[in-house]
Amino acid sequence: METMMRFALIALLAGCIEEIEEKNFPPTIEFELPATGSVTNEGELLTIKVVLADADHAPQELSVRIESDIDGTIDEGPGETNSSYTTDIATLTPGQHRLTATVTDPAGDSQDEDLVIMINGVQHWLWRAVDSNGEVLDILVQTRRNARAAKRFISRLIARWGEPRV
Repeated sequence: METMMRFALIALLAGCIEEIEEKNFPPTIEFELPATGSVTNEGELLTIKVVLADADHAPQELSVRIESDIDGTIDEGPGETNSSYTTDIATLTPGQHRLTATVTDPAGDSQDEDLVIMINGVQHWLWRAVDSNGEVLDILVQTRRNARAAKRFISRLIARWGEPRV
């Protein structure tokens, strides 16, 4: 009786093992070009390059789509044999763009990567001083993060409005 139960258990386990499916790992994608925060002029050629990886599929089997939150789909196609995808574009609308690169494998798994660039403009930093009621006391706008200017801004606020309550 005990031997029969062992065989039944082994047969049951063997049946379960056959039913285990192979797991598909999702692909990965990462922007190589342009750098985050890049500024370019309208009409200039912008090269967009992403690096792809997938443990289960060759790069050519992967589908890539590059989109802009302003201009919509920029380009799409299969991955290249060198595990990347490259496209050139010169027709982006002026403004700050959030580019999204999406890679999808044949099993339908996908991953997104975002990048912010500026077309025809310069990125600015906004410093605002707000009181406890939500009223804006002062504003400082500058083209780069500058610690000395930020300290002057705080000093000017304290001189005008007094020490803050914490």
